[in-house]
Amino acid sequence: MASYKHSLSSVSQLLFSTWLYAVTVSASFKFFDGPAGFGRTFHTPSSACAAALNTTINCEEFLVLKAHKNDYNWGNETLQDQLCNPNCGASLASYSTGVASQCGTTNLTWEGLPNTYYGDRLKAYYDLICLKDDDGDYCVQLLNDAIVDLMSDETNLGKKLVDLPNSFLCSECHIKYFRQIQSSMYSNYDERLAASWRTIQTKCSVTYPSDVQEWTLDPPIPPDQQLPPGSIANQTCVSGNFHTVISSDTCISISSQYDVNTYALQILNGLFLDCSNLKVGDHLCLPEPCTVAYQVQEDDYCADIEVSHGLSLGDLVSYNPGLNVDCTNLWEDFTICLNSNGGDFTPTTIGGTVPTRVGEYATETIAPPGPTPDGSTPYCGKWYTVKEGDFCELISIAEGVTLDLFYRMNPFLNNQTCENLWVDTSYCVWPIEGWDIVDNAEPLPEITYTETTVTAPAATISGTTTHCYQWNEREEDQTCDELQATWGVTLEELRLWNPSINSDCSNLQTGKAYCVRGPLDDPVPSITGTSGPTGTRSTTTTRTSSQTSTTTSRTTTATTTATTSSGFPAPPAPTGPGTTNQCKLWHETQAGDSCWSIYTEYDITFANLRTWNPVLDEDCTNLELGMAYCVDGPGGRCTEKYTVGPGDYCWKICDDHGITEAQFRAWNPDINESCDVWEGLVVCVAHS
Repeated sequence: MASYKHSLSSVSQLLFSTWLYAVTVSASFKFFDGPAGFGRTFHTPSSACAAALNTTINCEEFLVLKAHKNDYNWGNETLQDQLCNPNCGASLASYSTGVASQCGTTNLTWEGLPNTYYGDRLKAYYDLICLKDDDGDYCVQLLNDAIVDLMSDETNLGKKLVDLPNSFLCSECHIKYFRQIQSSMYSNYDERLAASWRTIQTKCSVTYPSDVQEWTLDPPIPPDQQLPPGSIANQTCVSGNFHTVISSDTCISISSQYDVNTYALQILNGLFLDCSNLKVGDHLCLPEPCTVAYQVQEDDYCADIEVSHGLSLGDLVSYNPGLNVDCTNLWEDFTICLNSNGGDFTPTTIGGTVPTRVGEYATETIAPPGPTPDGSTPYCGKWYTVKEGDFCELISIAEGVTLDLFYRMNPFLNNQTCENLWVDTSYCVWPIEGWDIVDNAEPLPEITYTETTVTAPAATISGTTTHCYQWNEREEDQTCDELQATWGVTLEELRLWNPSINSDCSNLQTGKAYCVRGPLDDPVPSITGTSGPTGTRSTTTTRTSSQTSTTTSRTTTATTTATTSSGFPAPPAPTGPGTTNQCKLWHETQAGDSCWSIYTEYDITFANLRTWNPVLDEDCTNLELGMAYCVDGPGGRCTEKYTVGPGDYCWKICDDHGITEAQFRAWNPDINESCDVWEGLVVCVAHS
């Protein structure tokens, strides 16, 4: 039954490229979060083209999630009615028309893809799921129901599509379905299905086009952008191995041929999940080959693979950049590595420095070549300066550093989405030995930091963060929407860095400087101190501050040993005036601490910290060494988080974790009234 399964069941092979933004439920959305969301571009779009690409789509954004999951099995006509609103189809068509008008067809934003790619592809999905028969019923649901009925008859098992009963092949919806996929270059319609479609037409006495829609453009690569084999080996391709794409290649076949991780192959070369932008003649940089390679089978799970191959839990994620921490993106037929692959990392010498030894650690620190984000370890032997189009997985592979280590050395980075990786900013990719040792008997070299923030180009409004890396001097009539589109930030981030901005952003002042690139949680000065006499390696993230002249690693010092008569643990050190007397967990400050490091470590907010410790001022400049601060007070904190998976709903999550919907809403105040959640969303499921 394989041929039938792959040609029709839930139309499962209509592949759809992933969008580089988080999906939420709303009546409108944008494909990109400003120009920064365009990713690696072939030609930089003009301002008019960029504006057209970032036009608002008047559709439910949930449509994108369904399309991304190739989900055609609905079973919910109310939801399908909502997503198939005619205004949505008109908006998608208008989007593509506008992009075509402003961007043209010659200067392509993404190599080998029309500028209208994202709008056209979502429109193709919309057109297919919204097909109806003459009675007004949705065809995808009728076809799915028909398939279930057919497969309940054992005589149909193993049949090819064209050998199924004419009552199914010639049904109104089946004919409409084939006409729709044949007319689109974004469907899975190929020569194999074309042959089936011609046979079906003969059986059903109908005549329609059957040719396969080819890409309407295949632009040559300009001479200055051609990459012949070997031309980038010494700069960006760590393995030095390349592959030139031929017509029969796919990401799966290439990774299988060379025993390389499929995820790493896609990440290194900017390939889509469905590999639809793989072009004949492309020169691909190959990752280091797996010493032991494995091709993922249907119904495989990471834990099963690890057990059957004698691996420890979590090994696959550490061996295979691109696998997420929950291993929910393990795709059938992908090649993965069953052990750590690749040789020793040979560091690139930065001009003006002494080469360091080859191995796990650098032997000496070097100064960063440019601005660094708050918290990156100064005990670093090599820095990487981010370029346009970079992302964390790419840096991890290209620089030979695990993602976990990269995030620990640069704790300011969002280790779930990497969304705050900044261009022209330097990140540590190779630490010195002992960089994360707590209270080292042999003190690490003292590091002198220079301030990495940028001076505002004009007057700022009271309360604006001073820890800013990029400013925008507001022009007349410039709106928050324009700031968000230009700088790729959210309104929440703008208001975090510029608290003078009101909720509807109606009070921007011409000529004032607004911070458009600052810390996601405004950092504050840390406590300085010296290292202690002895120590062990910390299991917690090392937190440092670029605002101090010295930085010392620390361990978590929360304690619950002694208790008071009220039943709450006694503070392990003096507390400030007004500190809550209903504290369940304390933190004793040490050298290197800051408010940011404390509330980040305990997964609370700065507002929580100040509520329980009102002695702290609004800039947190009065954090004292050796004092006890409450990190779990009245109202509690989240003690367990859950990443929403496919098929999850609010009630299911509550039921699985033994909590009520009221508790779920209280712990997740950003969840909307309909309690909509989506795959990949992190929610709180337990609270202290």
